[in-house]
This record gives sequence, C-alpha cells and structure tokens, in this order.
Amino acid sequence: MDAQHPRRIFSRVILCGSLALALVGLSQCRTVSDNVTGLDLNQTASIDDANGNGHGHGKCVHDCRKNYQQGIKAENRRFRDALKHCGGNATCRKSEVARHQNVVLDLRNRERDCRSHCYNEGAGMGGR
Repeated sequence: MDAQHPRRIFSRVILCGSLALALVGLSQCRTVSDNVTGLDLNQTASIDDANGNGHGHGKCVHDCRKNYQQGIKAENRRFRDALKHCGGNATCRKSEVARHQNVVLDLRNRERDCRSHCYNEGAGMGGR
C-alpha cells in the first residue's frame, strides 16, 4: 500500500499541473470583436465629426435627433399654451394631456424610424 500512496500523490500533482496549464493557456485567449460579421456600424465615424457633420450614418442620426428635439420643443410650447387656454376646465386639460402624450409618442416613433433608416446597409438591388 505504501507504493500506491506516492503514485496517487504523483497523479494528483500531474492533474493539478495540467489544470493549471490549461487555466493559464485559456486565459490568454482573445475575445472576439463586435464586428464578427464584418459590418462595422461605426465605420463612417471617421467621415463624420463629433457633431454629425459630414456624410454617413452619423449625420443621419444627428439629423433625426435634431428633428425630434425641434418637434418636442414645438409640442411643449403648444401644450403649455393649450393648458393656459383651458384655464381651470378639467375636461379640456385632460384632453390636452392625452393629446400631448400621443404627439410625444408619435415623435419618438418617428425618430426611431428615422434612425433605423440610417443603418440601411446593403439595401441595393444586388447588382441588378
């Protein structure tokens, strides 16, 4: 039995050593970049500056955001004036709040739709 004891210790040392080598080896693996497919949505960022000036999807997204902000600003102004016009009339105020919420939702949906068209890669006819 004494002869098996050193063998058991030796096999455990070999096992632990192998696991340690595997751990060190696997920790050296590189992570895969985001553009595994080869499409880089930030590719045109070199063409556009920080404000979205230039051409490419950066300007498109910037324009979508700008239109949304202008729409929200105009709607907030309209909503504030409408509430003043309603005065203390609860029905009028409730109606204006509902209208305001619908307009804001519509503006958000339009911005989302606009931005989705900015990423329209490969929408050509495939050489046809």
